[in-house]
Amino acid sequence: MEPGNLDRLKSILLALAVAGAVVYCPMARSSSPPKKYFKKGEKYEALPFGYGWPPEICDGRVPLDGGVVRLFQNRNEPGDILPPTNMPAPTADYYLSDEVPCVSGKPEGLARSFSYGGKVASAMPYRNGLLHGTVKHYFADGKLSLESLYSEGKKNGKTVEYETDGAVKSSVEYVADQPSGAAIYNDHYKKLSIAYRYENGRELGEPEITAASAQNGLITAAGSGWLGQMKKFLAAGAKAGEPGDGEYVPDTPMIAALEHGANPNLADGEGHTALQGAIQYGYVEVVELLMSKGADPSLKDKSGASPRSLAEASPKKAELLPLLEGKARARAAVDARARAECERKSEYLSRLAQADRAGLAKLFETCPADAISRKSLDDAMLDSAMRGRLDNVKLFLGKGASLQATEGQWHETALNLSAREGRTEVALYLLERGAQPDTADIHGYTPLMRAVHGEHVEIVRALLGKGAKADLKNKSGQSARDLAKACRSEELKALFR
Repeated sequence: MEPGNLDRLKSILLALAVAGAVVYCPMARSSSPPKKYFKKGEKYEALPFGYGWPPEICDGRVPLDGGVVRLFQNRNEPGDILPPTNMPAPTADYYLSDEVPCVSGKPEGLARSFSYGGKVASAMPYRNGLLHGTVKHYFADGKLSLESLYSEGKKNGKTVEYETDGAVKSSVEYVADQPSGAAIYNDHYKKLSIAYRYENGRELGEPEITAASAQNGLITAAGSGWLGQMKKFLAAGAKAGEPGDGEYVPDTPMIAALEHGANPNLADGEGHTALQGAIQYGYVEVVELLMSKGADPSLKDKSGASPRSLAEASPKKAELLPLLEGKARARAAVDARARAECERKSEYLSRLAQADRAGLAKLFETCPADAISRKSLDDAMLDSAMRGRLDNVKLFLGKGASLQATEGQWHETALNLSAREGRTEVALYLLERGAQPDTADIHGYTPLMRAVHGEHVEIVRALLGKGAKADLKNKSGQSARDLAKACRSEELKALFR
């Protein structure tokens, strides 16, 4: 590319960049738990369905063995968590799966879970019933997969996730369960890392990309709408029309931006659109791509030049004009693709809500309401309630999410999730909106039970004030009143007297 074209291509790419793009980080979903057993004499008895692990496991109903609760799994009943094929099978039908040291009805010390092959799968230190210290999880081969620092039951410090080869996949600083400080995500395929800054769970400004290849850095920045990073990599020699380096990065920056929701009709200060720039420099394939994504060939810049007039003057006129003139015929196909893209993006509402509110607003602004499914709205609202994002809860409810929606695994409502996580503002808002206070999850836990268990006093008070029943029992036979007796908070206990 000639040096004189660099500034022009900056304008083209800047016109493509929008806030509606986000790098999606898949959220993990845990599998349904396999059946657990405890040993009573010489026999193995099934753990009651819905019995939690820890701290509920220390409440006395499972016998202690030297101050430790030991749980077992039956190798013939793996549930939907299948053993790795490279693991040696246990010699006995029942094998040790969990150890939890208990003191005065609460976990105290290092609780561990074990893989099918007998190796430690996780190690979780407890103090007075709460996680306190470094929690570690391991791959099936025994290598460290994740370590996270906790204090008094909440993430406080660094959480580091590892690849199977030991390379750091991500590193995030937390304060009281919220990202706060540095968060670094490494992409070893693209050979780059993305560094975010957070404060109380909110992203601060544009992240910083460090990449071995300027081209791969530009593609990532273009696909996420990060203008400052785009400028940086263009200045470092990245090319607007070329693919990335390596088999895992086939996209060009233009494609990356468009596929992530960039508006092809945005113009720079002179009114130049990406379509005009592509025509002016004879990029026929880019013109075809922009037209397929809804570029408008009638838009003029400040000098009065239009895409058509530029095409008429181009040496590639014979190739360019048919693309512009086919606009009307392609409109229906473009609309269909745009709708499909809206439907695809609606699956990521929760992630947009976390990382890119501007992109979320653009999605609602440009997509027809019926292209965003009710389930996507419900799931995003539930996730926001769990995270304590009241602004997002209000947004998704306003767009049609159901107040009584339940998540798919444990059938928890937004009120149940917010009560469990201690999201006081969200729980109070949901109650004012009319959320049912006694809706139980799959284990029979009501929002009141979850709030009592977490000793979230204000939420307990609000639930009782809205008529929540203190004597309903979960599938373990416990009521909120029973749970309150084991709480440390005298203020909470007084609410049940």
